[in-house]
Amino acid sequence: MAIVWNDRSTATSGFGHAYEDLLVRYGTDYTRVKDSYPTAEDISSFFEHRDFQTHELPNHQIFDLQGLRGRLRSSSYAPAEGHANFAPMMDDLDQLFAAHQQNHQVRMDFSTWVYLGQLNPGSAHS
Repeated sequence: MAIVWNDRSTATSGFGHAYEDLLVRYGTDYTRVKDSYPTAEDISSFFEHRDFQTHELPNHQIFDLQGLRGRLRSSSYAPAEGHANFAPMMDDLDQLFAAHQQNHQVRMDFSTWVYLGQLNPGSAHS
């Protein structure tokens, strides 16, 4: 069994840290969503043992301003157009982009987490 997901890296760059701050400041339920990501203990509980492999694979996405705006707007925790936080969030995103762009692009870093293991025989997950 493999469990795989992408986790946006917040400490790898000034942009990543500032983007995280923007999400915390304006996101409608960003903290709740972020806090729901599985921990190593959750993974261990899922497999019902600790004999599994963990791999972290770095990756990234490159965005121009419109792509970054679309990325943010597509997030479930971003306020929708018309919400009181929408316009200030987008203004701050534009300023964030301007401060960190190189050649009209910013880089968003991620870690892809892969957990590989077998479920215990007779497990309720099978």
